[in-house]
Formats: sequence, C-alpha cells, structure tokens
Amino acid sequence: MEPFDLNAIEVNVEMDQNDSPVHIVWNDGRVFNIVSRGAVVPCPSKTGPELATVRDVFIAVGHGKTTRRSLICDNGIWSIVSVKK
Repeated sequence: MEPFDLNAIEVNVEMDQNDSPVHIVWNDGRVFNIVSRGAVVPCPSKTGPELATVRDVFIAVGHGKTTRRSLICDNGIWSIVSVKK
C-alpha cells in the first residue's frame, strides 16, 4: 500500500467498557459525545507495519445537531479528520 498524508488532528478518545469510543477530547479540553459509530475499516498506517483503523462517527455539537468526523487509530494514537460535504 502507498503511504498517505492527512491533515489530521491528534485527540484523546474515551472508551466504554465494550472498548467502543464514547467521547472525543480535544487538546484544548473540549469534550464531544459520540452519538453514533460506523464500522471499523482497516487502512494503511503512518507509524508502522500494522494496519490502522478508521471509522466515521457522529458527534453532538449542541442544539440537537450532530456532525460527522472520521476517527483514526494508528498504533494507539487517535486522530480526527473532518469530512467535507
């Protein structure tokens, strides 16, 4: 597989007892609830020979609205990428 380059932002992710992501914590302290999760899909890793994973999530942004983000886990490092419409 070819290496890839993303404009990804590193974040922290809080998991539930089933090892599913439930909160995204930005470096400035903002916390967003994940209200819906898509399937986990393997993708090329930037850090090593093992595959990373990507999944689309919908996060609550207030006033009953949600927005979609792509959540990437690469060797234990979580990043988020906005999905443009």
